[in-house]
Amino acid sequence: MVSLHRFFVAHERIKDGYVIIEGDEAKHLSKVLRLGPGDEVLVCDGSGKELLVRLETAEKGLIKGRVVNQNHPEREPGLTVGLVQGVGKGEKMDFIVQKAVELGISRIYPVMTDRGTVRLDGERAFHRVQRWQKIAKEACKQCGRTVVPEIKGIRDLTVVMDECRDIPGLFFYEGEWKRPLKTILRENARILRDRGVILYIGAEGGFSLREAETARKRGILMAGLGPRILRTETAALAAITAVMYELGDLGGN
Repeated sequence: MVSLHRFFVAHERIKDGYVIIEGDEAKHLSKVLRLGPGDEVLVCDGSGKELLVRLETAEKGLIKGRVVNQNHPEREPGLTVGLVQGVGKGEKMDFIVQKAVELGISRIYPVMTDRGTVRLDGERAFHRVQRWQKIAKEACKQCGRTVVPEIKGIRDLTVVMDECRDIPGLFFYEGEWKRPLKTILRENARILRDRGVILYIGAEGGFSLREAETARKRGILMAGLGPRILRTETAALAAITAVMYELGDLGGN
């Protein structure tokens, strides 16, 4: 069976059984993929719905298609997992965003941390977040997800801690590995499944003692990922995988 190409379209562009594809998605569809009238594609509206669409017309950068079928595939995780990630050097954040989306992350909060060496603000920060959001969308297309996780604006760690104060958190900090992560997850399984969980991962060098103490005071659970020192991108994906395996849809329980 031929795998159909997947596109994301705003809900308001789907009306009366027809879909309008425009902008970068339309350009990619027609110029890169060379698709046109008669071809079929999959369209997601961001709510979890997946539409089978047969293309009918293409003109002036707008592609119109008719909805042939629709369904709600179960590809979104039942467990809501957010990632607070210290912004790292180079393309590390690109990699983390892409793989975190594939693993089922629900939202990503890029943050500035004490030990982080990357400092982004203003226009540079805005464009970097836009880039990560695009990477998230492309990752969703590749792995078959129907909802694109939101990439929040870059802020200070403590600001995000306050914003997420009503959601249980796991703060991954050096020296906390002697109490197994599995034990922490199983002891708190019910509340984490009901309310979701926020994972806190530092940039290169991890979190500072000040940041760890701030997390403790806010009631965020301290956790570790074993006795070895992991790179920031390895730590992020290891944490997501462990939580999704134990409480989510990666084969746990």
